[in-house]
Amino acid sequence: MAIFVTLVAAGAAWCSNYLGLSVNATLLVISGIVLLVAGLMFVGAFQDAIDEYYMTANARLLKVVMATGGVIAGVMVGLYIATKFGITFPATPDRLTLADGHTQYLGAGIIAAAFVLRNHSRFLGMVISGLIAIFGWWISRLAMSFGFDIVTASGIAAAVIGLVAVLTSRLWKFPSLAIIAAGIVPLVPGLSLYNGLMGVVLYPPNSVNFLPALAILARAILIGVAVAIGASFGNIVGRPIRRQFINLFRRNTQVS
Repeated sequence: MAIFVTLVAAGAAWCSNYLGLSVNATLLVISGIVLLVAGLMFVGAFQDAIDEYYMTANARLLKVVMATGGVIAGVMVGLYIATKFGITFPATPDRLTLADGHTQYLGAGIIAAAFVLRNHSRFLGMVISGLIAIFGWWISRLAMSFGFDIVTASGIAAAVIGLVAVLTSRLWKFPSLAIIAAGIVPLVPGLSLYNGLMGVVLYPPNSVNFLPALAILARAILIGVAVAIGASFGNIVGRPIRRQFINLFRRNTQVS
């Protein structure tokens, strides 16, 4: 699949040169493979490790490495074929910048809604997941505005998502774990994981670009750990609070 996406992007770049259009082939590649990178599974592996499911965590980490390695191999083969036809473009989005804030929120909501739609959710589940994802993305941006780095901000946002999901799951009659999984999708470091592994594969250890690529990979791992810890922490803290709310509601119902 990654080979096909890369070749389509190369064909679009070739057509744009002849038709005078402005097509960002790198953006086409990234948008096509971002769902193939096992970012959510990467976070899930750390969550399993936190919950002491070590065998499952190791299996998921191995699957992440194999899946992401396959994507990288596919992109590299596609780039090799494209260069044979004289078409070259960077395969990593290092030069790309995020869109404006409103577009980021819209993108976060669409990503979460598409994720639950892929898992056969109903329309209400799509709306709830999109709103939770937008709220979580806003929390992460808010935390960064207070001086927190992206790793800490992602963990804080995941914790808030976990807390809100547990407290509101009964109200919406929607599983809390499903809300958490959809809400943290915009926070998972799938693209950073891809960039880091791609850099480690492309550049030799003595290259000047190897250490920056290794730093990107390390940051992706830290973000994944932070999101996993935050989501688990919010889930753990929210359960007794929800239980207290339920007990209070039952007592008030019995009294009335």
